[in-house]
Amino acid sequence: MGLWGKAERERLQQWEQSHTGRYALEMERLLLFRLMSPWPRRRQRLLEVGCGTGFFLEAAWESGFSVSGLDASPAMLEATRERLGCRADLHLGSAEHLPFGDKEFDFVIALTVLECLEDAQAALSEACRVARKGLLLGFLNPISMYYVTHGLPWPGARKSLLRKARWISWPRLRCMLFREVGAHPVLCRSVLPGPVPTWRNTRLCNAVNARVYPPHFGAYQGVRVDFVGQPVGTPLLGWARQPAA
Repeated sequence: MGLWGKAERERLQQWEQSHTGRYALEMERLLLFRLMSPWPRRRQRLLEVGCGTGFFLEAAWESGFSVSGLDASPAMLEATRERLGCRADLHLGSAEHLPFGDKEFDFVIALTVLECLEDAQAALSEACRVARKGLLLGFLNPISMYYVTHGLPWPGARKSLLRKARWISWPRLRCMLFREVGAHPVLCRSVLPGPVPTWRNTRLCNAVNARVYPPHFGAYQGVRVDFVGQPVGTPLLGWARQPAA
């Protein structure tokens, strides 16, 4: 899709400051931090690939992580630096070729990034390579109402960034993950099932949108992959009788 310049950064910031944007970001943060809740925070290094304007990177820093961010767009990194200052270690680079060593970070997150890349599989492989304990991905749902209204390239529709993006379904992403990491524990959930006019902070709208659902229901989905802390193959006290000494 090409690099995001100042014009794209300004449009994104305007959306983040709108009523709809603020509500959507809060619901996305609700989902992502629900998924991240089992992860330790103190002295844990977290990298956000495609950090954009730094909204989620700042939230991760506030929750206790030591944060780093990478983006291919100098304009986006400038926005992140304005938001976070010296609290984050920022890097200019490509998601498909991360300039970091193997398992250099405890956790890696990539939020609404894979849809915008030429080679999403390569970026996913790189994210898995540099993560030691876990991976968190946020992605847009192509079988949602949001895709019909904002992502589907209808004839004559304005060529927005979302209509140019390659939306990835949960079954496809699950196959991509299996190809990279095999059978690691994975948890996927979603938010924002209602149409965009219901993305408002009212009691009725919150009854629908301010909840975490199974995958496929919401416009925005998140998946957590754990590389450590997997369940043991034979549970403790799982023998029918005491084993021989």
